[in-house]
Amino acid sequence: MTLCSMSRYPTRRLRHIVSLRRAKSDYQDDSRSYVGLENIESWTGRFLDTSADRGDSGRCLANDISLSHLFESGDVLFGKLRPYLAKAWIAEFPGRASTELLVMKPIEIESRFLRYVFVSRNFIDLVDGSTFGSKMPRADWSFISNVHIPVPEWAMQQAIADHLDREIERLDALVASKERLLELLAEKRYAFITHVVTRGLNPHITLRDSGIPWLDRIPEHWETWKLGHCATVGNGSTPNRSNSAYWDDGTIPWLNSSVVNQNEIFEADQFVTQMAVQECHLPIVGEESVLVAITGQGKTRGSAAVLSIRATINQHLAFVVPGSSKLDVWYLRWLLLVAYEFLRNLSDDAGGTKGALTCESISNLRIPLPPSHEQRRIVSVIASESYKYDRLSAATERTIDLLRERRAALITAAVTGQIDAKEMAA
Repeated sequence: MTLCSMSRYPTRRLRHIVSLRRAKSDYQDDSRSYVGLENIESWTGRFLDTSADRGDSGRCLANDISLSHLFESGDVLFGKLRPYLAKAWIAEFPGRASTELLVMKPIEIESRFLRYVFVSRNFIDLVDGSTFGSKMPRADWSFISNVHIPVPEWAMQQAIADHLDREIERLDALVASKERLLELLAEKRYAFITHVVTRGLNPHITLRDSGIPWLDRIPEHWETWKLGHCATVGNGSTPNRSNSAYWDDGTIPWLNSSVVNQNEIFEADQFVTQMAVQECHLPIVGEESVLVAITGQGKTRGSAAVLSIRATINQHLAFVVPGSSKLDVWYLRWLLLVAYEFLRNLSDDAGGTKGALTCESISNLRIPLPPSHEQRRIVSVIASESYKYDRLSAATERTIDLLRERRAALITAAVTGQIDAKEMAA
């Protein structure tokens, strides 16, 4: 098992150049900070301090893990669970690590060079191909320890690590700047949508107080309605999974809350039968409707998407079907984007259903309602501007992908000797 057959350097089995630390400590020993897989960034090896999120100053809570590996400064830790995530870190302090991390003390190899080997594409692909378990794939030390690692002379290891430190820092800075550009594009797009769906397209229009908690002023000729007065709101359910007659050979699309993580829904990956629709009283929601996640983790709850197929839904989604031409479906979708934070706060309100929206709360949501022709014009302008933002974002994402590919290729080339010393010194 050789890392790379093209390596110009001598290779040795990993177990001959590192010492695996096996000493363990239980969670009651809180004299050392705890490091889990979540503390190591994929591919970069950066340490992510999650102590603020954990609320425990970086200590391991009793229900986090029962045992942990001890490590010392300078040790190299490698994640054996889901190795395709490429989690490798050089310990910056003594501590305790999740047992899903292999703790290695470098003996005849430089720590930084070894970390770069561990995040090289060839090494990750090799180790990932050895895993067992489908849901929680793990690599085994008996396999990893026998992988042949390139081991150039010590001075060359240091030169390679120095070269990669410089080049990777430069590439990572470029990636960070492009990622910030993506954030700025998203912010500008959101600000534009917010302005036009709440103020309209005429910059000289007279405004009035909306009287809506999540809005400020709106054009004076716009109306305000409760959403339930101009649309039908309801939700669905989940047919019994153990009843095959509800699911086998189903032809009716059935959607869960994950579908709202897109602007428009064109397809489903689960289907139910007509019997399920009839016996479980599932609603059939037509095209030109909006789906809103009323529960969900992360950013899902409160998110909305336009439904462009006939489908039914589960209990974690609400459908909103405009009752007439008075409310344009895409205007409603963009309006709900602006109302997102208000809906999130509403769902977290201790006086309501904590952590969830209800069909009633959505029906009672007060919205601005421009004349129909203005709604259509607003939607058309948003589509045109969004296309520009999407093109810029797509080009930026392609650049990020190319930089990351360059990063991965550079690491592999350096640790296997495809870059000569003169080039590294340049």
